[in-house]
Amino acid sequence: MHLGRLLNARHGMSEALPDYGLPAMTDLTIGRTDYIRAVEEAIRTTIDKYEPRLKRVRVSRVADEDLVHTLAFRVDAVLISQSGEHRVWYQTEMPGAGKLSVN
Repeated sequence: MHLGRLLNARHGMSEALPDYGLPAMTDLTIGRTDYIRAVEEAIRTTIDKYEPRLKRVRVSRVADEDLVHTLAFRVDAVLISQSGEHRVWYQTEMPGAGKLSVN
């Protein structure tokens, strides 16, 4: 899935597209009290730039007591396809290891 590859790539991993993917999480969180908002914005900006099939992207944190030591975010968007516009949503989860899964 393209979103999984996109959100697990980090800036600097591609010589051709140095800003492909997300910034390193430490770059987003060091010295910030609003790190959740910074991660949400980084996910939204990255999707806006590198996934042209998704429009009107919104990212919000998922608060789930069952996800211990895991950051989870919901991505709501409109998928543009040949058959029209479709509302879609994905949930991303980042356990302590730092790799995002996209469901």
